[in-house]
Amino acid sequence: GARRFAVMRLDGSHRRVYRREWIPQAWSPNGRRILVGNRSRVGLMNPSTGRVRRLGTLPCGYLTSAVWTRPGEHPWPPPCTACRCFRVASALEGD
Repeated sequence: GARRFAVMRLDGSHRRVYRREWIPQAWSPNGRRILVGNRSRVGLMNPSTGRVRRLGTLPCGYLTSAVWTRPGEHPWPPPCTACRCFRVASALEGD
């Protein structure tokens, strides 16, 4: 079902509460988008409007955590065998 979550600036101002099926995972480095997941789907949410742009479906069936990295970097060196990394870098082009 839908979950409630709040988005605000670090000082607590500009607070917005959304009721969405999507679960926030990680802010983009520029602070303009939030990577969100819902079951096996992944999307980018605009924190000002709450709108989600769907990016696709995960082959493993679910999203457990997320981290933004620079192109070519891996968040867990050396790569672990129990996790998989998926690139969503091209989704921010032109952002």
